[in-house]
Amino acid sequence: MSPVTRQILVATDGSVSSTAAVEWAAMRALAVGAELRILCVLEAYAPGLQVPPDYLERDREEGERILKKAAQAASAVAPEISVSVDRRTGPVAETILAEIGEASEVVLGSRGRGGFTSLVIGSVSLKVAGHTDKPVVVVRQTIDRPHGTIVVGYDWSEAAQRALTYAFEVAARTGAKLRVINAGNSTIYDGSIYTRVTRADLIAGEEAALRAEVERWRQENPDVTTDIEIIDGHPAWVLAEASKTADLVVVGSRGVGTMRAALLGSVSHGVLHHGHSPVAVIGSVRR
Repeated sequence: MSPVTRQILVATDGSVSSTAAVEWAAMRALAVGAELRILCVLEAYAPGLQVPPDYLERDREEGERILKKAAQAASAVAPEISVSVDRRTGPVAETILAEIGEASEVVLGSRGRGGFTSLVIGSVSLKVAGHTDKPVVVVRQTIDRPHGTIVVGYDWSEAAQRALTYAFEVAARTGAKLRVINAGNSTIYDGSIYTRVTRADLIAGEEAALRAEVERWRQENPDVTTDIEIIDGHPAWVLAEASKTADLVVVGSRGVGTMRAALLGSVSHGVLHHGHSPVAVIGSVRR
């Protein structure tokens, strides 16, 4: 039996950010030896609406044009990869989620052609990132020159462990340095039990615990240069600031299952909105 080829799914609507997403996905596919599947989803007309045939033909031609442009963009940055294209009609986010299948990860533009131009992150990106356990990478309209650094937020949760695994894999494939950041607001300790414990002691203890936690990933990826950092501040803002000099920020999301769990956590939501680099959201495994 031949081995199953890894597949990366990228959705495009022809917008600037989705074109950047296609290029990022193509480079990622090249790095991991994956096939690239490009999906264009056209919003369906309202049920019962009598749509003239020429409108449907126009939509078909538009979808084909978008896919052709996307395939050309992918081949321009990674001519060695295998590229396939598909067009679907339906609710955009729901259709993308239904098409994920065996794809190892999903790549999306931060905002499509629809919606309010003032919004940094579109509703499609937020919905897809919050409703799958596959890694979802959200790419902005432009990608800066490589910084050689991957940033991952870590808080000991299951999703954070999966995020760390993904971040190490990306760093190992690209030769980038990895910054593992644990961020949080300082706790003010009252009472005599803490009078001889300094803030520096607390940070040193947290850093030692984090370093020990990360060690098993480092042993599996000995060639990845890893920095461990404990930073005071809200995690979303700390990671957003770190994204200014990062090629990718990796964060864990809440798990999926219940409606509450399907929503993005405040940190991943904040980094998606305020980050400057592509952001990978890693969900918990489905139960």
